[in-house]
Amino acid sequence: MSVNNLDKEEILRATDGGLDIFYRLIPHLPNPYRKGTLFKSVFRDEKNASSNLFQASSGTWYYKDFADGNENLNAIDFIAKANNCDFKEALKQAAEFSNLAPLNIEKVPMPKTVVLWPSPKVATDAMRISNTPFHNFALQLGVTAEHLEKWNVGGYLDKENRLWTCFLFVDRDGKLYNRKSVLYGSNGKRDKDFFPRSITGRNPGEVYQFCLFGEHLFDVNKSLTVVVESEKTAILASFFYPQYNWIASRGQNGAQKNEFLRSGILNGPPILILCDADPERLVPVELDSKKYNAKGNKYHPKVPKAFILLEELNANVHLIDLLQDRIDKSDLADYIIEGLRPLIELPSGFGSILEPNNSAVTIKRFLPAWALNTPPKPVPKEPTKKRERYVSEPDSDDDEDLESRRHEWIPKGAYNQDYNPKDDLDEYGFFEYNHQYWKIELKGEKFIRKHFSNFTMKVLYHIESGKTARRLLELRNIKGKVKTIDAETKTLTNFGSFKELVEGAGNFLFMGTAVDHQRIKAKLFAQELSCSQVDVLGQNADGFFAFCNGIYMDKQFLPTDEKGIIKIKDSAYYIPAGNKSYHNNPGLFNNEKKLRYEARNIEFKQWAAMHNKVFGDPGMIAMLFAISCLFSDIIFAKYNFFPLLFLYGEGGSGKGELIRSNQFLFGTPQDPLHLSSDANTDKAKIREMAQFKNLVICLEEFRNGNDKTVNMLKGLWDRFGYKRANKDSSYGTETVPISSGVMVTGNDYPTDNPLLQRLIVLELNKNERTQEVRDNFLLMQEFQQANITSVTCQLLDLRNAVEEQFRDVFKDSSRELKEEFKGIELTDRMVNNVAVLDAIFKIVSKELQFPFTLRQFRDYAKVSCLNQSKKMHTVSETTNFWNCINTGIANKQIREGLHYIIKGNEIYVRYNEIHNEYLGIHRNMFGTIGLPKQTILDKLKLSKAFVRPVSAVRFGPERTSGYLFDLNELDVDIKAVVSYNKGSSDAMLEDQIFDSSVTTADNVDTAEAPMPF
Repeated sequence: MSVNNLDKEEILRATDGGLDIFYRLIPHLPNPYRKGTLFKSVFRDEKNASSNLFQASSGTWYYKDFADGNENLNAIDFIAKANNCDFKEALKQAAEFSNLAPLNIEKVPMPKTVVLWPSPKVATDAMRISNTPFHNFALQLGVTAEHLEKWNVGGYLDKENRLWTCFLFVDRDGKLYNRKSVLYGSNGKRDKDFFPRSITGRNPGEVYQFCLFGEHLFDVNKSLTVVVESEKTAILASFFYPQYNWIASRGQNGAQKNEFLRSGILNGPPILILCDADPERLVPVELDSKKYNAKGNKYHPKVPKAFILLEELNANVHLIDLLQDRIDKSDLADYIIEGLRPLIELPSGFGSILEPNNSAVTIKRFLPAWALNTPPKPVPKEPTKKRERYVSEPDSDDDEDLESRRHEWIPKGAYNQDYNPKDDLDEYGFFEYNHQYWKIELKGEKFIRKHFSNFTMKVLYHIESGKTARRLLELRNIKGKVKTIDAETKTLTNFGSFKELVEGAGNFLFMGTAVDHQRIKAKLFAQELSCSQVDVLGQNADGFFAFCNGIYMDKQFLPTDEKGIIKIKDSAYYIPAGNKSYHNNPGLFNNEKKLRYEARNIEFKQWAAMHNKVFGDPGMIAMLFAISCLFSDIIFAKYNFFPLLFLYGEGGSGKGELIRSNQFLFGTPQDPLHLSSDANTDKAKIREMAQFKNLVICLEEFRNGNDKTVNMLKGLWDRFGYKRANKDSSYGTETVPISSGVMVTGNDYPTDNPLLQRLIVLELNKNERTQEVRDNFLLMQEFQQANITSVTCQLLDLRNAVEEQFRDVFKDSSRELKEEFKGIELTDRMVNNVAVLDAIFKIVSKELQFPFTLRQFRDYAKVSCLNQSKKMHTVSETTNFWNCINTGIANKQIREGLHYIIKGNEIYVRYNEIHNEYLGIHRNMFGTIGLPKQTILDKLKLSKAFVRPVSAVRFGPERTSGYLFDLNELDVDIKAVVSYNKGSSDAMLEDQIFDSSVTTADNVDTAEAPMPF
């Protein structure tokens, strides 16, 4: 390899990920190297091997020294550390790796070992998680959650949102030693791209120990102790073989002698070691590992290390091979998953060979033939075929017709032109007949046919939802009863919850095993179709408007079938509220069922004309607002706001009926939410607005003085929802969006200026109506209650026009309205609120006929805005505050010198004292208590009259802090009241106003100081 143009990745690729370099540099490294093999450290003297090589998913090999922290070295980094050279020099040496000499490193002594113990928090954090892929897989096999908890199986979520399974190593005294983490797939197999992790020391010499996994459950009174390699096998096997103790030894390089001695299992019942079905057992020993045999070892290399260690400890230990004809690298866990339950017992003759010093006899008697260094079996040409549990070979040498004989037991009635039961029996191990599941088992020399359900089912669709995967199932029992249900996938895949699901649906009984359930699931999942669930009714991101009974797109309505499914070309959508199984259930999808489409031969102009006759001018704004809501997602996407419509008036003024009339565009009107009621929290109200997209939601009974409600309403203008925890993630959050328009009613006129700027306010003060208006109202009610969603669809046909034209038309409307409303004190925000309706009128009126003109709309909107502007400056909370102060001054409840001081056109307020008087005066004037101290202070600071805080003003004999306001900017004339009370506006003596240390107003300290309240 050329040294020029060196490239690290190229060097590693050319050297088998760096493994060839490691072979060259580490003389005692086994060749070929087996993953997991430990060898002694290159960099220090040590008695026990603590280093190994591992291969990452990228193919690169790394050197790891477990006694030296967590440092992982690729081949180039290894050269740099070994030769104490820089990276560039290490690259050159790696490029010429064939010329490298074996390392002769001066080894450093091992650091003093410091044993560390995990914090109890490690266990509590891990056990909070019980939804890892291994948990879910074990539950599918029928293993209970209580069993997994008993075995201390937990989990943790890493930074990349991978959910690891954690096994906590706890000794017989309950002491936590370590935590091993393994990444499993949904099939229960370990993801081999990620090595298992455990807690290790950060510094050289720091170690965390292990105990035997499962020793905390060890019972000396059980008949056997079975030792396996993996934690997974011990956990599963202990559930299906509860009569034995089960111990995991952590694989070939796992448990050490001291762990077996410390655990106490040597003083218990006899110990069985289970070996895997490994094809390397059949390789002649002489070819398998010459080095191993050179030591004179009497065992085959694949004999588990646990057996060798326990025998050296003179334990009562025996090695058994459960299925000697298998060579597919399977173990007991694989057999359990397949539905097999091999017999586990001591070898025959146990009890006659327990004399001391007779280990050789024990070995020959209780080891399989392959385990000793004796001539092995010949390697078969093909692996022995596994047989399913329900087919065991009869006592006959002739089994050529076994499969055909099994097929003969299928009833003729099971065959039809659409179904061949032989295919299912061969592929899945069962078949369908008479709406039941059947299987054929061989008992001795006889076949037995039996059913294990009184129903069959099919997965109609795999429903892809935003949060949780679901499946739509159709069940049909032997009585002909059909039930369609939808369920979360985790409910369907877990054996226990599956039985609960189907049997809870009616007369649908499942008598099969967990394995039968697995086989049925394999067939169902292979045949299912994909479907997207419509979680939010209204406008959908895929370009249609979803009703509960279908979708409207491309100027046509496509209804759901009886299961709630709509098929569109190669796609399918599921609307749960459209599933007929839920139609008679009053507790499910009540709100969604109201958004229902019904075809009627009516035109937009008919409804609009009737609406205008009943509601007059205010109805113009309400109608345009409701139409704008149909396109609110477009409007918000372009300008990041959507206005709110506020209907103000006395009871009986028609506020609710005006809103309901417009809500009929969306089917049956949704129930209003009460702002003044504790029954609906602010978050519940926001969830209601996230439940649909582009509808009208009604909020009733607005009252001033509730800051939470005011802030929530202000957040609706820029559609700021709230964040909540994500149930599918330990740390993730999700935002609940605002997706619909809002109409608000109230007998109180809003006094919060920032809120008023976000509202279009309609004042409805008429509570007496002519007989003609009453008659028209009754006609309109009858007309609307028969469903006017066909009018809605005529408006939806204009969606493309709104999408294309709104930005330009809105700019024109905003500019024109600012010119028309000149002279009215309105903020840009208030003008733009009206401009939204103005632009929608311009676009929609090109295609649909309104009963009023743009001029009529603008004239009424101008009157409404003028009234809103006046109220904003006369009915605000700050105005109420100064009105209260004025009243208190007039009746001498608020006194000069004690509560306030006037100097020229400025007033100094002792806020803490004056606020107490304000609360009582407000109650007498308005019938409600005033705002809290900090709330009204914050509003006063935002008003035009506020000048600054002051920290040294003398009020009578006291010098304290206060606030300075400009009298000319107040909405009330305080100086006139003061003058009237005193007879003169010059009665104040300036030398009594300020402290002697602060002689002029210019010297008043303006720094914000802590107030005395």
